[in-house]
Amino acid sequence: MHHTLTAVLALLLIACTEPRIERRQAGPPRAATVFPIRAVEASERLLAGLEDALAGSRFPGFEVATSDASIFPDTAQQRLNGAGNPGLSRYAALPPQAKSLDLYLHDPLDRYWTSEYLMDGASVKFRCDFLLHLEEVDGGTRVEVVEYLPRVWARDHFQLLGRHGPGRYHDIRKVEPTVRDREELLTIVRAVLSGKSR
Repeated sequence: MHHTLTAVLALLLIACTEPRIERRQAGPPRAATVFPIRAVEASERLLAGLEDALAGSRFPGFEVATSDASIFPDTAQQRLNGAGNPGLSRYAALPPQAKSLDLYLHDPLDRYWTSEYLMDGASVKFRCDFLLHLEEVDGGTRVEVVEYLPRVWARDHFQLLGRHGPGRYHDIRKVEPTVRDREELLTIVRAVLSGKSR
């Protein structure tokens, strides 16, 4: 009985131990740029070519949805998920008409990749969706990349009282937006809008 109790306590201790997640600092993001075309044309070009351009990147399989699509996060969802994400908080405060040409990039297969986050010194799996905000400015369109629901898959761990009883569960945690992923997506957006994407 003593050995069984010790084993159970050891499992509980392992399950309750929180691994330390840290982020490589990459500096301030350059996640917005201006293109010398109208916002309507920019949105049309991105709708026509962005999915193909993403296929050869770290974001293969991402789908592009317009602001009137049912999958596009509404303002309430944006506000709810804006904590710790200043870009999303600013975006959520915009009036709906300012988002009419915006695009939502999401992966229906929920794939992860490595980015700026580490756990115990090793890269940890990361994923997010993206909002592309298109804003008409003098002489063109300002495009900003906003991360939506950035999160890491820290580990799989044992839970005695999990959703479906004892077993191994994914430890998924919300994190702050990255710099690297926003900049990489913006590079792809530039290529599509300039006609240089494959």
